[in-house]
Amino acid sequence: MDEGLVPVDIYGYCDGSGHITSTLKFPKDVKTFDMFTDIRFPDFTSEYDPVLDLVRNFGWTVEKLILPYWFNDEHAGILLDVVRDRGSRITRLTIDPYTLTTTGMNVLDEIVEMSPSVVSIGMWYFGLEVKAYRGKVESLLTQYKAQLHHVVLHGDKMGDWSSQIAGVIPTRDALPKMDELTFDIGNGEVSKECIAWIVAMISTPPQPRSKTTLPEPLTGLKRITLGRIVLSYEDWESVIRAIDLTEVEWLDLQTTNFGQAQLRLLVNQITDNVASQIRVRTLCINEKLLEQEEARTLCTTLREKAPLVNFN
Repeated sequence: MDEGLVPVDIYGYCDGSGHITSTLKFPKDVKTFDMFTDIRFPDFTSEYDPVLDLVRNFGWTVEKLILPYWFNDEHAGILLDVVRDRGSRITRLTIDPYTLTTTGMNVLDEIVEMSPSVVSIGMWYFGLEVKAYRGKVESLLTQYKAQLHHVVLHGDKMGDWSSQIAGVIPTRDALPKMDELTFDIGNGEVSKECIAWIVAMISTPPQPRSKTTLPEPLTGLKRITLGRIVLSYEDWESVIRAIDLTEVEWLDLQTTNFGQAQLRLLVNQITDNVASQIRVRTLCINEKLLEQEEARTLCTTLREKAPLVNFN
């Protein structure tokens, strides 16, 4: 194999809407290569389900596994058979459990138990406004909250579901390994109780923390996303003050009402004694905000305080 070859992308189309993408990467300094595969299937309208064959034949090779909402009990059962027969190489697992029944979730538990190399588990909870779905979410959060690295909480009418989910994960301490958190509210405005919970989830608990309340060190939040949410100025003050800018590297606020006044709050949050410790690399805000002269001035000031920050 020649040195210095550039990455090659190979595309194979299923039926025009789904696709398989494999990328071969050849580092210049070695004669080996890495291969990464991204498989995206369309919604199925026929009796033939190509995912079954994929899991059956290649499930044992998977290291990073993202289970979309249509991953069902049958898929999980076949993957479990493969894992029992050939072992598991899974290191990163992300789950959207919407289609799984209790039986499927039990199978998933067994797969995780038989995957000793798992270092990261994520949960995507879309559709929390559906009351019948929330019991499943409660069960999975209770089961995996000590292991979760990435959590997405998505649902309209946050007031209808926040208290039920907050009963399982009331504060950051409940998710000691979490480093990515997304709140996507869907319908904008939220109550004071919901704001208090969001603040509790993004806040770093005060030091020192006793061993009786936290059995292991708390992982700092690296990525925070607030989606489709409308906050008052006072609520933004609470949220911005709760964000630990010496830990967060990605802050996405672009689909909220985060504006010039909130940007000023964020800039003022960075005092001289912490400026050198700021880790923010990416700040996602509404592009229309950057059309305002004063906002651009604030962005310049922010970059002076945090030179590594980029605006998306």
